[in-house]
Amino acid sequence: MVPCYLINLDRSMDRLGFIGKRLEDLKIPYSRIVAIDGRMLSEIEQTAFIEARPRDGRSWGSGQIGCFMSHMNAWQKIAEGEAPFGLVLEDDIHLSDAAPALLKDLSWIPLNADIVRVESTGQWLSLGPTVTVVGSRSIRRVQSAAWGAGAYIMSKTAAGGLMRIEAKQHTPVDDFLFNLVSSAVAQTLNIYQIVPALAEQDKFKADQSMSRGFGSGIEVGKINQRLQGLSALRRTVTSTLRGKSRVDFE
Repeated sequence: MVPCYLINLDRSMDRLGFIGKRLEDLKIPYSRIVAIDGRMLSEIEQTAFIEARPRDGRSWGSGQIGCFMSHMNAWQKIAEGEAPFGLVLEDDIHLSDAAPALLKDLSWIPLNADIVRVESTGQWLSLGPTVTVVGSRSIRRVQSAAWGAGAYIMSKTAAGGLMRIEAKQHTPVDDFLFNLVSSAVAQTLNIYQIVPALAEQDKFKADQSMSRGFGSGIEVGKINQRLQGLSALRRTVTSTLRGKSRVDFE
């Protein structure tokens, strides 16, 4: 089984109970990464972090700071480990029943892959042609900016490389890893998406009646909720015309 690193705040034991039970039921062992609570950092610590990462004048929220630092701790574990890949999960993830089989045998991952996104956020993505197939799922190259860093597989090589990048290039974690428009780092990575996805964050669940109401605990601010009604229809039409594909969770 690919090593699994679960990011969880000490104050979020309800989330740990939720995802811990799910991982136990699926027989997926994991190592807990104690998340950094950005709100608990001193003003001096936050200022030092921001000054080293200016973002062209854009601000960093305390949640974004903690989120980035937490993911960096997971990358360090992957870089220092013996396995060629590691799985990073945030603690509000819903996982597919199909996950264990795919995480036991990673031969479906393209040889040049740095990161494989295994989550759906409801976002439509520009994807390249199918590179590999595993069961009913396809693996396709990501060719547009993506949001969300709730569940992804990262190579040991990529993790080591990310740990060596200068702080001045750091941006909020999903932007840093997946914004192919503005992130110079993302533009150097070979990023793939598994379709349909194996995971979905609670805040992005298509059926909100099944949501646990976790919201966003590490990163604060406005949550990108799935659009409904006419807005959803408009998005479907415009995304299809732009050649983008919907990534569902199964």
